[in-house]
Amino acid sequence: MLQFKGQIWLYTVTKTGTYKVTVSNTTGCNKTSAGMKIYGPPNAAVTVGGPLEICPPDSLQLAVPYALTNTYQWKLNGVNISEQQATNIT
Repeated sequence: MLQFKGQIWLYTVTKTGTYKVTVSNTTGCNKTSAGMKIYGPPNAAVTVGGPLEICPPDSLQLAVPYALTNTYQWKLNGVNISEQQATNIT
């Protein structure tokens, strides 16, 4: 969606891809911007290394795909698990 706000044109991005803009003036001069790559959300699919039901002191391993540019924070019932910022948790 393109909208004018103050002295700025705003374009709301809704899809991933490489975006560029060409600006032209009334004399016919124009300039195209460099491309801006917009990425989608990271993959947050959790895999389970065992049965979903456990009895203490049993454990199982949960994992998500690793990407160098991502950060990770595991939560239990919506609360951060301290010192659990890795891709695997046991």
